[in-house]
Amino acid sequence: MENFCMKRATFQYLCHELRPFLEKNPRRKCHSVELRVAVTLWICGSGMEYRSIGHLFGIGISSACTIFQETVQAIATHLSPKFIQMPSGRRLQNIVEGFEAKWGVPQCAGAIDGTHVPIIAPSQNKTDYYNRKCFYSIVSQVICDHELRVLHVVSGWPGQV
Repeated sequence: MENFCMKRATFQYLCHELRPFLEKNPRRKCHSVELRVAVTLWICGSGMEYRSIGHLFGIGISSACTIFQETVQAIATHLSPKFIQMPSGRRLQNIVEGFEAKWGVPQCAGAIDGTHVPIIAPSQNKTDYYNRKCFYSIVSQVICDHELRVLHVVSGWPGQV
């Protein structure tokens, strides 16, 4: 709970949902789905660099990078449409009313922010990924409702965008 900001049951559910998309060839020794999800959650929650993640989880730097990219791609492709949806109708009206009641912001349907997710510099177009904060990254943008539930995510733009 302390490290991943979720209950064990939620972590196990996330692993179960991602297993078909992250499980590698069972005859080859690969990193478990649980390790892949844990590494990804830790990177997203801490912003640690791959070198530190590698030491923490006992994997290589390139493995940490690959695991993160593959898991985020699986989440974006397969889980996002299932769980993250832009509201409409009565749900949208509830959000607008919630922003005004909870935060004092009228006519607001979502809070939007972006973040730079650190990456290892790609071999091509590396200057496109070097951001104003002086590290290589991809940009992620998130929209949340008044209760901090994620409504929309866009990720993958080069860090210089």
